[in-house]
Amino acid sequence: MTSGITHHVTESDRHRTAWREAGPVGGRLIIFLHGWPELGLVWDPQLEHFAARGWRCIAPDMRGYGGSSAPSDIGVGHGQRRDTGPP
Repeated sequence: MTSGITHHVTESDRHRTAWREAGPVGGRLIIFLHGWPELGLVWDPQLEHFAARGWRCIAPDMRGYGGSSAPSDIGVGHGQRRDTGPP
């Protein structure tokens, strides 16, 4: 059996996000989010199941896991803001 799952990465100056995707681009979207300490690949059976039924399925690696980068400043993104100087 051939897996229809593809792997993607997008990157900005601040962050890299990796995700797995299956199903038709025009299909209704399901996003599968993993918990600690898993990776997006734990959802592969579900991606294949729902993609075969016409759903577009995405399973990202959450920040700091798998192919996604971890925040460089631990305070940023956790309810704190980086001091950028006077407004």
